[in-house]
Amino acid sequence: MLNISKFTNVFTSYFNGLARHSKALRFILANGLTWYFLFPILLNVLFFIGGFSLVSDLSNSMLEGLNEALQQINWGLDPEGWLYRIIYGIVWLSLRILYFLLFAYLGGYLVLIFLSPALALLSERVEQLITGQKVAFSSLRYLNNIMRGIAIAIRNFVIEIILIIAFLLLSLIPPLGLIVPFALFFISAYFYGFSMMDYPLEGRKYGVTNSARFMFGNKGSATSIGTPLAIVLLVPFVGSLLAGFFAIISVVAGTMETLELLDQKKPEKY
Repeated sequence: MLNISKFTNVFTSYFNGLARHSKALRFILANGLTWYFLFPILLNVLFFIGGFSLVSDLSNSMLEGLNEALQQINWGLDPEGWLYRIIYGIVWLSLRILYFLLFAYLGGYLVLIFLSPALALLSERVEQLITGQKVAFSSLRYLNNIMRGIAIAIRNFVIEIILIIAFLLLSLIPPLGLIVPFALFFISAYFYGFSMMDYPLEGRKYGVTNSARFMFGNKGSATSIGTPLAIVLLVPFVGSLLAGFFAIISVVAGTMETLELLDQKKPEKY
């Protein structure tokens, strides 16, 4: 029998979590945390330079391999000829498009992994500002937060891949095929939110298993925190550039949400 109360609570917590993002942005502006947006800018530069370098190197390698194969049958291409240049252009453009398509799907987890040092530091700072409890910086604790953030992101990615395969198989059944795209979107949003709400739990000695139980018990909140990142990654090309900025805001929102869930009796101060 469907539990209407639990169903309603999930929806309520989902929309409350979405509203948390506007509070998070105001919190960032009010507490001088805007400099954290420099990290997504640096990450974009890294991905831009690294991506184009990778595409160029891979294009050269593929053309050289193709040319060597053609030379075996006396069909070698002149590297200075027009045909070689056309083929190179097609290969380069195709790989570039593939790079952006892969980043559109994997980008959320790549952002969470590469930004984990900044996200861990930001979450801890947000918690200190909200609770008023200043904790001396510990390089070991900070390193643990980073490694946990990376481990959580990788774990969630693997589970999401398994669920995607299962749902794609279900999509072969005509009626279910209509809801699969929506299900996959909310699955991604849930796991993104999981990663961004987890940082405060590490300081409270939550193991990964306990953290997973916490997130599943607050699935509406976790999904809402990850929804903006999941949405922006659907935007072709531009989405991958904006993902890091949304991750910064969502981690602040996720930290606020987690602290509120851990202490429901505590009045909001933000």
